[in-house]
Formats: sequence, structure tokens, C-alpha cells
Amino acid sequence: MTPQDLRALRQRLGLSQAAAAHLCGVSKRAVTSWEQPPEHDGARTIPEPVARLLRLADTFPHVRAYLTSLPVQ
Repeated sequence: MTPQDLRALRQRLGLSQAAAAHLCGVSKRAVTSWEQPPEHDGARTIPEPVARLLRLADTFPHVRAYLTSLPVQ
């Protein structure tokens, strides 16, 4: 998954970076860095489990509903 794919998927799901971070159990800063072009300082590789989780949330609305209902800790 490319940074552009991640951003497009997140936006299609109607998630802010903060909401996507909560859904994936990471910091907003991590999501921001994943969405940076590879040549940008601070860009990081998108972990495959995160990519799979977001694809599942995109494919199955009930998965997204469950994940977004989890309390913030």
C-alpha cells in the first residue's frame, strides 16, 4: 500500500488521521508519517497489518462499525 493509497482509503472511510490512528491502535503521528511520500524526511513504511485492517474496514461495514465503536484508552 502506497502513502497515496492509504490517504485515499482513509478518506473513503470518512476517517480523520486521528480516527484512523485510534482504529489502528497507533498515534496520529504514525498515520501522518505513513501518508508522507517516501522521499519526505520522517516517512515510514505502512505496516502490513495496518493495511489489512483498513482494507477489512473498507470491505466490511460491520467491521468498521465495531472498530470505530471501541473506546479510546
